[in-house]
This record gives sequence, C-alpha cells and structure tokens, in this order.
Amino acid sequence: MIANNKPFQLILDAYNTECFTIYCVLRSLKGYPAIYYNDYTDEEGMMHTLSFAFLCERFVYHITKNQGNYVDEYPELIYELFLETDVATFEEELEKTTAIIVKDIKTLFPSEKLVLSFFGTIFKMETKAEPFEGSYMDALDFYQNYIH
Repeated sequence: MIANNKPFQLILDAYNTECFTIYCVLRSLKGYPAIYYNDYTDEEGMMHTLSFAFLCERFVYHITKNQGNYVDEYPELIYELFLETDVATFEEELEKTTAIIVKDIKTLFPSEKLVLSFFGTIFKMETKAEPFEGSYMDALDFYQNYIH
C-alpha cells in the first residue's frame, strides 16, 4: 500500500504536509483519483499526486531556496513508489499530467494573484512559528516558469 501523501514525503523535505493538504483541496475540487483504492495503486492518481508534488517543490524552492529530495533522481523515485515504468515513459506521463494540473489550477484560480495565493497557502499553515514570507519576485518567477 502506498499512502496518498507518500510522494510529498519523498519529494519535499520541507512543507510536505502543507503541500499535501492543498493538494487534497485541489483533488477534491477537480475529482482527481486517490493513489490507493481497495488494495491497488491507481496510476492516474499517482501521476496527479507526483505532478502536484513537483510543482510544490518548485514553488518551495523558488521561495525558500530549499531544494527537495528527488528533483532529478527519477529512477530512485520510481523504485521507491513501486512504479512499473521506465524513466522516459515516467517523464512523458509526468509532463502530460503536469500540463493538465496547471490548466486546472488556472481554471480554478484565473489570475496570477489567485494562483500565487493558492500556493502561498503552503506558508500560512505554521502552527508553531510565524509564517515564512518570501519575496513576490521569487513567487512571480515560479509563476512565469511553471504556470504561465
């Protein structure tokens, strides 16, 4: 069994719980499948989760300069998640699914400000400290490189 939050734990070394939480909101709004259903792994759910986890990793990196764990190590990630695919197919599916998620995010949040507010929620969930405040220019760089 692969928990629905495992890709976030593997890809992000910081803010993985917060990123999973906002993914759950997106998943609910868009009807994306979960990773694990009654004893089997849903590959579509896995790709949606991975795609969003990588988007979050890029956002967190742009704001905090803290790079995640599996940015370019797809073979190890494929192994950890028990995926039965080669790296080229994985990259192709990840790219297609990321494009779908970006389109969905832009549909739900039709302005740059709303998209950045959605991702900025990651840093607003602090319970034991002040929320991390990044620069607008770093957030804008993320938007222009990954969402626009």
